[in-house]
Amino acid sequence: MKRILVANIVGIGAVLALGVAASANAAQSAQGLSQVAPTVSSTSTSTSTSTSTSSPSPTPTVTDTPSPTPTPTDGPTVVTADIYFEINDDVNAPDDLLFWEVDGVEVNDAVEMPAMNRYFGEGEDDFCTLPSVDIAADLSSVTVTGADDRCGVQIAYLGITLHGADFGEVVLGADGLFSPFDVAGVRLQGSGGGPGGLSSAVHFAVDTTPTLQEFGASGPDFDANWLGTGRGLMTGVTTFAFATEGDGAEPVAGDPNFTG
Repeated sequence: MKRILVANIVGIGAVLALGVAASANAAQSAQGLSQVAPTVSSTSTSTSTSTSTSSPSPTPTVTDTPSPTPTPTDGPTVVTADIYFEINDDVNAPDDLLFWEVDGVEVNDAVEMPAMNRYFGEGEDDFCTLPSVDIAADLSSVTVTGADDRCGVQIAYLGITLHGADFGEVVLGADGLFSPFDVAGVRLQGSGGGPGGLSSAVHFAVDTTPTLQEFGASGPDFDANWLGTGRGLMTGVTTFAFATEGDGAEPVAGDPNFTG
């Protein structure tokens, strides 16, 4: 029994010794770990009770860059005209008329509608020369110049329409477009009828020369007509004068009321 007890005591003592040694090693190990562990320095953070106000972002300044002023490229307004001139050897023969016209011609220092031969038949000499029409560049006048000494005319009509301007008030300068028909030797050139043709030769008295019956301007439009009890030759000049800053005028009343 004693031997067994001693053995047991020795065994217990060994176990206790091992336990003490293990504790010592554990303490040393913990001390070693505490020596090598990094020291973490903590910074205490205090909580402020005041509300922080952030500075507002600066408002961007919008600068309007004005568009560049375009360099004027447009010159003075170009005024154009449509011009129509018609003649007839007999007021009662509408199929015998001859006419000459130009459209959209620029009004400048040149003659807007030059004189032009208009044929009424197939022969070399079967034509009448219609007069030229010149509009002053400043719209102050219209000049009709005859260039025909061979065709007897009883009625004539002039019509003008401006584009880009209006006519001012108009007055007659002088009416001399038609000269007396020379009963001594001039013959009416004609083909005997038909569209565009002039009738056969007839002689008329001197006092039947066509004269200006009515004329007028209204806005961009101007017209005038001549009428005779007989026929005359277009060898002279008729002029009209216009107010350059007028507002236009109603056409002058006349009898008969010729509409062209």
